[in-house]
Amino acid sequence: MRDRAELAELRDRFLSFRLERALTRLRSPLGFLNSGAHPDDEHSALLAWLRFDRGLWTATLSATRGQGGQNRIGPERGDLLGAIRSREMEHAATVLDADHYWLDEGPAKEPREPLTDFGFSKSGRDTLHRWGGRAAVVARMVRIYRLHRPDIVLPTFLDVPGQHGHHRAMTEAALAALPLAADPAFACDGLPVWQVARACLPAWSGGGATYDDEVPPPPATLILRPQGPEPWTGASWAEIGEASRLCHASQDMGDPTRCQDEGWPLHLIGGGAGDDLLQGLPQTYGALEGAPPQLAEMDAIFAELSGRNSHDPDGQGLRGQWLPQALRAADILLAEARSSGCCSGGNSGVHEFRLARLKRGLDQAMLLAADLLPVSLPRAFSPAPPFHPLWDRISGNGSSHRLICHEIDDRPYQGFVPFAPDMGGDRGPEGPDLLDLIHRRGEGPGRWSLPLPHGWVPKLPSELPAELLPGPGLNGAVLQVDKDLAAGLYQLAILDQGRPVLRQRSGRLASGEVVFVQEPLTLRLLSLQLTPPEGRIGYIAGSEEMTAALQAMGIAPLFLPNPITPEALEGIDTLLLGVVALGMRPDVLAILPHLADWVRRGGNLVTFYQRPDQGWPQEGIGLDLLRIGQPSLRWRVTDPEAVVRVLAPAHPLLMGPNLIGEGDWRGWNKERGLYFAASWGAGYQPLLAMSDPDEQPLHGALLSGLFGAGRHSHVSLTLHHQIAHMVPGAIRLLANLLHAPRTVP
Repeated sequence: MRDRAELAELRDRFLSFRLERALTRLRSPLGFLNSGAHPDDEHSALLAWLRFDRGLWTATLSATRGQGGQNRIGPERGDLLGAIRSREMEHAATVLDADHYWLDEGPAKEPREPLTDFGFSKSGRDTLHRWGGRAAVVARMVRIYRLHRPDIVLPTFLDVPGQHGHHRAMTEAALAALPLAADPAFACDGLPVWQVARACLPAWSGGGATYDDEVPPPPATLILRPQGPEPWTGASWAEIGEASRLCHASQDMGDPTRCQDEGWPLHLIGGGAGDDLLQGLPQTYGALEGAPPQLAEMDAIFAELSGRNSHDPDGQGLRGQWLPQALRAADILLAEARSSGCCSGGNSGVHEFRLARLKRGLDQAMLLAADLLPVSLPRAFSPAPPFHPLWDRISGNGSSHRLICHEIDDRPYQGFVPFAPDMGGDRGPEGPDLLDLIHRRGEGPGRWSLPLPHGWVPKLPSELPAELLPGPGLNGAVLQVDKDLAAGLYQLAILDQGRPVLRQRSGRLASGEVVFVQEPLTLRLLSLQLTPPEGRIGYIAGSEEMTAALQAMGIAPLFLPNPITPEALEGIDTLLLGVVALGMRPDVLAILPHLADWVRRGGNLVTFYQRPDQGWPQEGIGLDLLRIGQPSLRWRVTDPEAVVRVLAPAHPLLMGPNLIGEGDWRGWNKERGLYFAASWGAGYQPLLAMSDPDEQPLHGALLSGLFGAGRHSHVSLTLHHQIAHMVPGAIRLLANLLHAPRTVP
């Protein structure tokens, strides 16, 4: 079995076969589209086999940028995480030599794009509603079908109860768009109609550690069985697929245990196809309806190319003089076929699209054969937009590629060369950053300075109380609270000559590549009643970033070293272990026995939600049983306004130093929590019960217990996300958790 390092080496070696990849693009006129909801939803191994063994033009599609997901490699969230996951998807598609389409046009669109990753959903209907309505999403899919013109489509997941609502919504939209794409009465940006020849569904369940399909998959009417390994590397198609999935590092993808080719059972909608997915479809250009004889001659050249060894070390194989001559001959035949009207009958426009696509691939192959396309070009500092509507594996992607034109034997050829990724050198200054500010009522007037450059003014919201208005002078203005206000959140936009001031933020991929997003510069002011925790608080961050929020609460956390040692625990009273931190910090996993002993001696341990597949021991961390529920769809509450029933109203964590009341559960964002505990030992006490509509209450959102002289509280509520959105109740509850008394029985 390969490990991840070997998968990475396989991926890089596979990408080095640039000429082979270019030549195999010339074999088939057929297109295949695999649609999903998020980056990483693609069927990677199947796509690799269809592209490199069967020669199809492949494309993947994501509805969203994945900005509502988790991040295993860093603290980035929201649009910045969306930029990271977009770039990861582009890298993964590059390994598969696939185009990639996005329905989500990115945060720069005005008004704000409704089709975004808003977090987990259990309902396809609710998802489509939040994405702007079913009709709008279906219309976007119609546009993709007419633009890409796939012959075969395959949604990644099934539309069944127990599956992610985003997945269900995209499968519903993908199937609903099929007849509309072929309907002349359905207008779509002037694009010609397109009839998808074959639509499939996976004939396997999407259940597992995360999802729990409640109905069986449809019957398999066709099973695709790959024959032999991938020829250039000797790897299985599954290994190539996992090497591509390794690009989704923020989602912890790339599983070395899933590297055996077992075939892909499909359910063909409407039947047909017999024993072969491509049966009855034109598998060569010469087989197109009404094809002129030049296309059959061209096919013969491509067939001979596929039988030669491009890595012949003596230079007599494809890299000899024969290859450019063969490609030039194919180019001449292609030009003659197109000038003669391409193909007869009503399909001439359809086939012209196929031949135009072929011409782009042939040009790229010709320039590579002539050694006229470098691997990449050096990039001067100029951040490329992270949100392309299409990632085209050949034809450039805005400022990410440069067009290269050459004449060879008096015939013009053009190709695209990518710029080298920005690996964090001279990136230029990031935009100004105004931190969110929290005023703790009861401590007297709050004074905050706004060090604004000349000409920049805050645009004050109309509901901002007089006590928060700035005094005279806008640069270095002071906002002051003179009396006790009702807890409230206010947002100030910063303007320069009447226009919103933008700030630039950067994030990093696991490879070190840097991506950027721009967003309006704002200052958020939150006034609330808050007593901060006392004691020395240690912090081991996970996939969240709360340093600024902790500091705004009056907490100066101590960041524990990596690797952590048992001695480091002795200098703190409370330890906060961040989201999935055990998966990101194996050094913490290694000292769990010492951590349990530290709790028993009086330490206060607070753990945010962890995943059993990312480090959390299913039996707990050595204090008592604490098992996380699987599949995780059953152990989360996605309704941010779900009713919260307090099971232990007098519990010290809910009594002080901040009294947690009904109002603290209002105004939550996206969800209540996830990865709830499913079972626990008698040492833990559940404090809350909640559920999504029409479901049984879950009791594993917040557990706490005394162990010896110390306390462990396990929190599956999304406190980190709520605090990022300045939810007062989450801030007050976290203060209590970090301050939790250790001597109360």
